Amino acid sequence: MRLPGLRVPALVVCGEHDHAVPPAEGERIARLVPDGRFELVAGAKHLPNVEKAEAFNGLLLGWLRQLGPMTRA
Repeated sequence: MRLPGLRVPALVVCGEHDHAVPPAEGERIARLVPDGRFELVAGAKHLPNVEKAEAFNGLLLGWLRQLGPMTRA
């Protein structure tokens, strides 16, 4: 598995009621990435960016702001 070798931050977003990729799997993926973060979108299924766009966009924008400007290594 290559996830532990990632050298970039990762945000894993799952819908609360996603049956294709259950939240527990999303949490596992986020834990495997050295700088991984898991977020759950309440009330969403498999497409939280469409089903709960405002909540998804808030999570994404908050995460991007937290990262700040990215520089090349």
